[in-house]
Amino acid sequence: MNKIKKFFNLLIIPQDKANHFIYGSVIFLIGNFVYLSSQHGLLLTLFFALGKEMYDAVDHKPDWKDVLWTMLGAGVACLSALTGFYW
Repeated sequence: MNKIKKFFNLLIIPQDKANHFIYGSVIFLIGNFVYLSSQHGLLLTLFFALGKEMYDAVDHKPDWKDVLWTMLGAGVACLSALTGFYW
């Protein structure tokens, strides 16, 4: 029973990471829509993700996992845009 509980706890995404995923998707879609290029959308998302962590380094402790989750959101949006699914 304990192993099943541990497995399901791995599936729970913390609220902060989920927010980074959503914002990464939105920033990518804005960059992709404005510049009509997936590369620009990914670069814009990376710029904001790294900028946010540099801002966090001033007041808080930066977390590289936040950049990862932001870029994962951009990656999912990029895959959907490349396959022809436009939001």
